[in-house]
Amino acid sequence: RDSDVPSRRAFAHLVVCRYRRISQLKRRKYE
Repeated sequence: RDSDVPSRRAFAHLVVCRYRRISQLKRRKYE
């Protein structure tokens, strides 16, 4: 199950990157 940890980290990293991108786009739109 050790190989499952890095995959989870990578997935979480992608989610965070997407969330940050969306938040930035929303800020630009409202600003």
